[in-house]
Amino acid sequence: MAFINRELSWIQFNERVLHQATLSTTPFFEKGRFLNIAANNLDEFYMVRVGSLQELSALVESNDNKTNLTITQQLKLISKQVQHFIDHQTQVYDSWMKEAQSYHIHVKKVIDLKSNDQAYIQTMYKSQIEPLLSPMIVDQSHPFPFLQNKQVVVVALLKKGKKKTLG
Repeated sequence: MAFINRELSWIQFNERVLHQATLSTTPFFEKGRFLNIAANNLDEFYMVRVGSLQELSALVESNDNKTNLTITQQLKLISKQVQHFIDHQTQVYDSWMKEAQSYHIHVKKVIDLKSNDQAYIQTMYKSQIEPLLSPMIVDQSHPFPFLQNKQVVVVALLKKGKKKTLG
């Protein structure tokens, strides 16, 4: 009896979740929800399953006892299948964003906004977002901080002359 690898089976499951966002019978906002679920599933898959395989590969190179795949083989197959998944996910998202226009939902760049809308965004940023930012320098005397999962982080490479520092 042939068995399907657990990790590869999970990717196929997530494809089925994403497929729900392509159906004409799925309401528009539900399509967005399926896109979100598929993206969150992929995040968790990498944090838990792929992370565990990578840790295990550093310790031992063994075969999965049911599918006879080594950890390295599993990671290569996962990478290949996830790349296809992401390509498909991007196509579905692009299609969904085109459909959004029929509901008068538009994503615009700041530069394309009217000046009063740009001023509103600037005011909101200064009052609501900037106070929450915590600049940090990362160098030999300031170790790299712990970054929580799914937290938005911005990192910049700061240069002054020949000196470079993460900040």
